[in-house]
Amino acid sequence: MLIEDELNLFKLRFVDNYSEIEIAHKYNISRQAINKRINKIRGLLVEEFRE
Repeated sequence: MLIEDELNLFKLRFVDNYSEIEIAHKYNISRQAINKRINKIRGLLVEEFRE
């Protein structure tokens, strides 16, 4: 998945307030895959704000 797709998942989950299940159905991926990608973006954000 591209970083833009991961950002879109993050946006859907936390800005648009979609549930993991709604996102899983929309993208046809598992909830675990969603969480893995969201955590990747969280890690990047934390790293960016530490600098």
